[in-house]
Amino acid sequence: MLALLLLFSGKGMHATRSSLIPFEDKNQNYWQLASIQGVAVGFPGMFVGGAIAERFGSLPAILSILIGNLILWLIGLGTIGMTQRGENAIENIGNFLGLEGKFAFSLIIGLAFLGWYTMQCKVGTVIITSFFKGGAEAQIRIGAILGTCIALFSMGGIRFIKWLNVVSLPILLLLLLLFSFNSLQIKTPLNAPIEFPFFGIVAIVSVTLPGVLNLPTFFRHSRSRSHSFLALTLMTIFVSLFQCFSVIIGIANAEQVINSNAPAIIILSFTLLSLFCINTVNIYLASGVLEVLLKRGAESKDYAIIGLFGTGAFALLQALPAMQFLENVINSSIASIGAVLIIRFLIKSIVTHRPRFFDRLISNGCWVIGAIFSLLFLAQQPQSPNLALLIGIGVSIISLLTIVFFETTIWSFLKSSLKNNSK
Repeated sequence: MLALLLLFSGKGMHATRSSLIPFEDKNQNYWQLASIQGVAVGFPGMFVGGAIAERFGSLPAILSILIGNLILWLIGLGTIGMTQRGENAIENIGNFLGLEGKFAFSLIIGLAFLGWYTMQCKVGTVIITSFFKGGAEAQIRIGAILGTCIALFSMGGIRFIKWLNVVSLPILLLLLLLFSFNSLQIKTPLNAPIEFPFFGIVAIVSVTLPGVLNLPTFFRHSRSRSHSFLALTLMTIFVSLFQCFSVIIGIANAEQVINSNAPAIIILSFTLLSLFCINTVNIYLASGVLEVLLKRGAESKDYAIIGLFGTGAFALLQALPAMQFLENVINSSIASIGAVLIIRFLIKSIVTHRPRFFDRLISNGCWVIGAIFSLLFLAQQPQSPNLALLIGIGVSIISLLTIVFFETTIWSFLKSSLKNNSK
């Protein structure tokens, strides 16, 4: 209802910037920004903590969460710092990688949205239908109903998403606290030796890295740069809390949530509320693709169309095994472009004494090389997505640094030779 009121309050919105005033929100404070990103975790984003605890133990899992999210905070610091005020994540990519990189990243985000939206709906409907003894058909029906409702709610734009997440944050934390009272589990004795969980840290980084690289789409609504940085810190704390709860509760998949000792009302309330929060955020993230393609701001109907498109993908594609493979490929590609973007920003900040004519071409090439290596590894080892992501990042960074090394050396040599000849 609120979404519909916001829709019709626009007095006949058109594709002009002036008609989008009800959706403009340039004054979000640090708490509002952090709430939007902190709540947008959901069960799938939390499960990684429980999965690490099952493999390495509770204390190494918590260590992985803390170190991994600290690394993500550092990456987020760079991402926010390199973005011009008012630009979304795709426009930020275009500033550094050019028009080709901009449209390639738009395509990746569009495909990623389908994977993220479908995954959230899948986990949510599995948990919900288990309490009503429903099968696969019931999951699709419930998912379609919930997806349609989410699409309609998203028509309220960023203002509705902001207030939904601000109100939901304390409720979700309280529900998790009640959940933990009924399902406390410690996978490792407190006096057991702690193994440094390198791949646990990689898992934490890989799950949230795409969201961190897309922060500019949401942080363009920030009141100031200082509010953005403070929001990043709070967001890191909130995400760490949600993932630590999965370790304490002992959940690594939907089946363990269903079989836990927590009351059904707590599980259902958390599932429904978090599903609405994270998928409205996913819809707004995908709206950045439309802004680039249509060269205008998104309207109410655009949000609804995106949400319905995601719901259709859930109904038609969620059972396909290729969806998980596609999601892993996309996450690796986003991670590779993130690595290139940050190295490119650092080089641009350091190398200010000369123009670099092929910079964008080189950066795009290194991103593609990293993505190809990651894809080839995934084709051979589809069960190791985190290692594939790490290989993509590593290859992109090494290839970029190698090219820059030779490029700088050759430029220096030619410059010195010209000066010597002129004497």
